[in-house]
Amino acid sequence: MFPNRISSLLLLAMMASSYSSTQVHDKKGTQEGRLRGADMNQARRLEECFDCDAQNPCANAAETGDYYYPHCELGYFVQCGANGGCFKQGCPDGLVWNDSAGTCDVPCFICSSNSPCTDANIGAGKYYHSHCSPTNFIQCDDSKGCHEMACPAGLVWKTDIDTCGTP
Repeated sequence: MFPNRISSLLLLAMMASSYSSTQVHDKKGTQEGRLRGADMNQARRLEECFDCDAQNPCANAAETGDYYYPHCELGYFVQCGANGGCFKQGCPDGLVWNDSAGTCDVPCFICSSNSPCTDANIGAGKYYHSHCSPTNFIQCDDSKGCHEMACPAGLVWKTDIDTCGTP
């Protein structure tokens, strides 16, 4: 159903040689560029979340060096101040907190549990999405079918260009 798109994906994957990084603060409070991976385990994130009220993780932030934690509300994270202050921070639009990477990241999908192949995405022409494995991607069809596809060997899914490319 998407022969031209797949050919374009493979061609772009062979030509891609760089990947943009996002300036973020890592969990230790330093600023550095990080590659956005699509390996977030959303179930783990929801089990280990904080909200600054009943579950404030910031009391010992200066001692532990951990200044960033997942918030219980998707699309947000907790930032700790050096004095133990707890602050709810939002990720940029379309991103969610990835605790294992210590940054806001693109959400990941698995067809069997959280298919991105919705009427809204298909209506907007969004047929390709990040899989939770960085070497795979999701391809939707017009009937809301969800297909987990593999990138060619040695390549990873690049959300910013909707194709497989070099890591």
